[in-house]
Amino acid sequence: SVCMRWGIWPSLKMWFHVSLSGIYLIPVASLIFMEQYLYGKTGKTSIILFVVDLLAYLSNLLTDGWMVPAPNPVYTEKGVQFVYEGIGIQAAIPYIGYVGVFVYFILFLRKAVKNGLLRKKEYYVVITGKTLLLLGNLFINIPSLSGIPIDMAMGIPDAFSIMLLVCMSSKFRTYRE
Repeated sequence: SVCMRWGIWPSLKMWFHVSLSGIYLIPVASLIFMEQYLYGKTGKTSIILFVVDLLAYLSNLLTDGWMVPAPNPVYTEKGVQFVYEGIGIQAAIPYIGYVGVFVYFILFLRKAVKNGLLRKKEYYVVITGKTLLLLGNLFINIPSLSGIPIDMAMGIPDAFSIMLLVCMSSKFRTYRE
């Protein structure tokens, strides 16, 4: 999203779609990472979710933004602002999918805690990071926050939460010794 805001080559539309891929693919990629991290394999549900998310992303990309169209830049004396036109109820589809994967992710992690694969403090670290990322991706749609890359800003604590999880993990301590 920073590349889009800065107008970096090749185009605003291309960087918009790269940025939008995060809303579609990061939640399920996080789920797949945690499955691999905890169980050493990826579940069928995650693979199905990944394929569905990928198809939704590609359908948006190939239809030139049917669900979420690219914004139009409006240049003012204050700088550039992005105006989203033609957004309908279908724009909620990726966010509904995001929240659905997020709820599944929480249930998956709770099961891992119950099975002793994840400690409660590790669970809270991961959930805090993922919640901040979700809020960042939802808050980016608030008009008063436009221009602030809050989606990216919330991605930083999410990345730190995963790094902290790995450092706190008994698996990591075993590998270091």
